[in-house]
Formats: sequence, C-alpha cells, structure tokens
Amino acid sequence: MKMSRQRIRFLKNNQIIDVVNNFIPQYETDLSLPVEIENLLFLNGINIITHKDLKRTYGIESYITTNGADKIVIDSDIYMNDETRARYTLAHEFGHYILHGSFIKSQNISSEEEYFDFRKSITPEEEKRIEIQAHIFAGYTLIPQASFRCKIDSLIENLGGSKNIGIVEFKAIMKDITNQYCCSDRVAFKQLEYEYPKIYEELRATIL
Repeated sequence: MKMSRQRIRFLKNNQIIDVVNNFIPQYETDLSLPVEIENLLFLNGINIITHKDLKRTYGIESYITTNGADKIVIDSDIYMNDETRARYTLAHEFGHYILHGSFIKSQNISSEEEYFDFRKSITPEEEKRIEIQAHIFAGYTLIPQASFRCKIDSLIENLGGSKNIGIVEFKAIMKDITNQYCCSDRVAFKQLEYEYPKIYEELRATIL
C-alpha cells in the first residue's frame, strides 16, 4: 500500500472540543441520553462490522476502513458483551474518521494488514497524537460538554459547594454519570479532569 507523506494536523484540546460541539448533537435533556453512537455512525455513512477474535488474533479492538466503503471493524466479543467498552471504541474510531479523515483516507485501508502498514508508516509522535485526539473526541461525544457541565454544576449546588464533595459523594456522582451516559468510570473521571480540573485534583489526591 502506498503511503502518503501528509502529516497529521495537531489540534489543541479546545479545538477538538469545538469540533465535537459543532458536529455532535449536544443532547441537552436526560431523555436523549445516552448518546446514540451507532445512529451517529449510520447518519455519517459508517457501517459497523464485527470480527470474531479480532483482539485475540491481531491485538487490536477495532480499526476503520477508508477504501471507499467506510466501516468500523470491531471485535465481536467486545461489541456483543461489553456495551460501555464497545460504545467508547466506536466513538474513538469515529474520532479518527472526523479528525483525521483526509489523512487516513489517503491510506486506503481495507484490511488488518493494511491497517498495520499504516501504523508503521507514521512516527511514534504522530501515533501518540492521533490517539490522544481520538480519546478526547470520544469522551466529549459520549459525555456532551453542555449536558455534563449542567449535571455537575447542579450536583455541586445541591451539595452546597465543591468543598463538600468527599469520597462518598464522588462515588455517587460517578455512578450517576456512568449510568446516564453509559460509559466507564475511567471515561467519566477523565471528563471531570478536563472540565473541572480543580475538583479532579482534590479528589485524585484524596483517592490516591
């Protein structure tokens, strides 16, 4: 497969968040949650293909094809048996599609072998960059910024201020978030780090 020398564009965190906020419906009401990630993919012409033993055979959970038939290939066991992980994996690949679409499409990926050829063609710094960007995109897609901030601000107000958030309150908040947004504790905690860094650091210091 012929590799392009086009470099991956660097985006700051706030630029990625702006992309998500301008591209993804913000799901302002509780009735519209959790975000329908599969529908978002469908609306953008991306099909989901399950692959038996993808992770066991190739050591990866998913990849996206860019050879004219846009598909996210995902390990069938993860897709069928781990909803929160599958949702995040799909959102992550969607991030690559939106943020790095022109670059990835130039690679014409249609198989696992071509996907690995593509990964070998980029530098470690580029690989790290695209993964971080896709992680941020996935988090803000599954946990929309406006909805998340509204929820956390309301919880803080009900508790009488952020200084009153202890371990018990924090666990209750995380449980509420993971249930409503259908995401993992790790994803919810990461969004707290991005949106409420002071609260995150205080809780992190307490937990650790």
